[in-house]
Amino acid sequence: MASLRANSSIPYNAIPHIVTSYNHMATSLMNFAEIAVNQAVDEAVGSTCALSVKDLVREKLKNCQNPLEFLSSVYKQDNYFENHDLYVKPESVCFGSRFESHAGKSKLVYDTFQYVSATQTLKNLTKNKSYVEALLFDKRKPGIYTNFCDGDSVRNHPLFGSADKFSLMLQLFFDGLGTTNPLRGQNTVNNIGVFFYTVKNMPAKYNSCFSNVHLLALCYMEDLKVYGFNPVLEKFVAEIVSLQQYGFTADLPVLGKCQVFSSLCQVTCDNLALNGILGYIESFSCDYFLYHMLCYPGNDPVKFSIRNV
Repeated sequence: MASLRANSSIPYNAIPHIVTSYNHMATSLMNFAEIAVNQAVDEAVGSTCALSVKDLVREKLKNCQNPLEFLSSVYKQDNYFENHDLYVKPESVCFGSRFESHAGKSKLVYDTFQYVSATQTLKNLTKNKSYVEALLFDKRKPGIYTNFCDGDSVRNHPLFGSADKFSLMLQLFFDGLGTTNPLRGQNTVNNIGVFFYTVKNMPAKYNSCFSNVHLLALCYMEDLKVYGFNPVLEKFVAEIVSLQQYGFTADLPVLGKCQVFSSLCQVTCDNLALNGILGYIESFSCDYFLYHMLCYPGNDPVKFSIRNV
């Protein structure tokens, strides 16, 4: 069901029909199994014993009737997912307001974006034993550089390099998501800006899986052009500052009760997206095509150095 909801090619109103079809298939299979069992019992045992066996089988098979009835509507699906241990409810945050005219009438419209709390996501993830074990799995070898975590920037960092603190390194990504509609043009009007992140403490083979790529925010690209990146990034930076200075208390399955800290270690984008975040013209040439953002330890919560390549 989660895969159906996440599939962009399947509209929401089609999913209840899929659930209904599956329930019909399951009910038909249950009826066939009941008939088959009844016939087998009649042939194998006497009539007195067969009646009690048939009643018992019928009672057991009731559990197979309409197995997805509790997910038959979008409302039921939302309620079910909200009770999941890893679920984090997105928050609607206002960019700003404007007046919009339609059919000669003006109304106040609020431009919003959807934000998923990084703090709550990390709290839910660290409740899982397998996830914590993967965080603690360290394959680094002295003198061998496999990724950013093996460099001096991490070893000398006041938070990441501290052996007394359990800290998580976040790698932030941003990219534009193009939505298409084969029946209409102007598909760029509905393009979506996607902010997401990975936890660099995880082994690379796990971070290559979509389930370990965590959503931070979704917003219209047109709104970003009007309001800029600050409303989204300010909310994220506020969380990072709190996680870096205070962290949160968690009862980890492997380590027990401890304080978990986290901070931003890398920002990764393509040329177009990174130019937009830094406030530059969203174009590039063959001579100056890429920027490197280097994070240095210091007293400031977030301190970067930008270098042209």
